[in-house]
Amino acid sequence: MLKNWTSHAEYQQFIISNLSSFYKSFPRKIIELEHCISKLYCLDLDILREILKPYYSNTGRPATLQPEIFRSFSLMLFQKETSITNWVKKLHASELLITYIGCTKNNVPSIGAHYDFISRLWLSNLSTDRIKLKNTYSYKRKLSKIKAPGKSKKLPNKKTGVVKRISDFLESGRSFSLRTEKLLQKVFALVAVQPSFNLNLIEKSNLTVAGDGTCVHCKSSYYGSKVCDCRQNEIYDCKCPRRLSDINATWGWRIAPPIMDIS
Repeated sequence: MLKNWTSHAEYQQFIISNLSSFYKSFPRKIIELEHCISKLYCLDLDILREILKPYYSNTGRPATLQPEIFRSFSLMLFQKETSITNWVKKLHASELLITYIGCTKNNVPSIGAHYDFISRLWLSNLSTDRIKLKNTYSYKRKLSKIKAPGKSKKLPNKKTGVVKRISDFLESGRSFSLRTEKLLQKVFALVAVQPSFNLNLIEKSNLTVAGDGTCVHCKSSYYGSKVCDCRQNEIYDCKCPRRLSDINATWGWRIAPPIMDIS
């Protein structure tokens, strides 16, 4: 259940009333983080409530601090922190950072609350994902490493015509319905892009849109985790089925879904 949503006007008033007292004690720190608070101050999350509402139950315990968690992730990004655990520790250690996301020291979002928020934005079936982690897969020999082509060069395509097939697919009016990142892209469009259009920060007549994927280290071993008892029998090079935390991993990296860059 989605309740107790702090409006953007309430957040702005909270920031104004609290930062004035902080400035007397930590003026240098506030000036140092001025670019962060300026972005959060302008980030209107009122529309986010309507976007996320269908993904919350109508019964049960209300989910709290949802806009605050979104700001927490935004501030985490601004501070170039990649660990949620470390970030929550930083929040607890700094009343100033807590204030920036719209909270007080008595109601800081927990680590679990951050992960729960991610699970709502990422449209995958968690039950199915957990089952897949328990599946075992046959052993496959690791592919030989391909020699790097050199600076400013790319490896040749393994399959030709991929771009044309995707283009024909989209031009025929079809779409990729099972996109786990679809809600994230909707949030990006309505929370960031559309307001930028409204403020004339982006000119529709002078717009460039680019889409690309990015490599993300998945901490996954190509060889997987053995579930047999061969090691106890002093057999260390067995070819038994094993579990894979990422079945698509080859060299420990995977390509994340395309992201959009608008300039």
